[in-house]
Amino acid sequence: MVGGEIVRMGKRSRKIVVNSDIEHMGTKEIIMGWFIDNWISVFALLVSIGALLVSLLGYRLSNKLSKYYYMARLHIDHIMFRKASFGLRESMPPVEYEGNVKNVGMKPVYFDKVILDYGSKDNFDKRIHLVIKGNFHLKPDEVRLINFDSEWGDVDQVMKIFDLEECHYYLRFIHEKSDGKTGEKTQYLGGHGEDTNMIVAQRGMYWSELNTKKVNNRILFSGLIRR
Repeated sequence: MVGGEIVRMGKRSRKIVVNSDIEHMGTKEIIMGWFIDNWISVFALLVSIGALLVSLLGYRLSNKLSKYYYMARLHIDHIMFRKASFGLRESMPPVEYEGNVKNVGMKPVYFDKVILDYGSKDNFDKRIHLVIKGNFHLKPDEVRLINFDSEWGDVDQVMKIFDLEECHYYLRFIHEKSDGKTGEKTQYLGGHGEDTNMIVAQRGMYWSELNTKKVNNRILFSGLIRR
């Protein structure tokens, strides 16, 4: 009779046995059993996640390499920077400068302004900002001449306005970076006063976006601007 019960209710008996086994199994055994039954799906999911991570890392790396290779790279050659001492003000201008800016990068660079800042050595707001060139592009390997001179009246004016004993000169470049934002680079040229005469401009200077600071929100062209 028992044998007949098993044959007649075989499916129900098997279900009861299975449910009874699950009740006696722990959580760890259940999870392991699920992984064994679905290992192909789990493996495919892990492969997909790995491929996604690799593609994301590859995109970030290629993006960084692209920015590195196409960033602005510029070289300036200080051909001549001559300053007269205050004792020679009757025969020579206070400052004469001539230099070449060359685009040594792989893409054109747009220059918004090239500015001569002169006045205080340490305080940006105590300088006069003279725009000497602007609104031009430099193609790769193209060279642009930058030259200017000043007058003793300008030096006397800035020293009087800001109560200075010395006048210092800075050449500042404001250009567009590869990401479309604006960057600036400043090169100190030298300075002079009644008892001082300093020349620090070197024969050449190279910079890229890696060492170009961003333009902040301050008023860049405060003071007197002469175009």
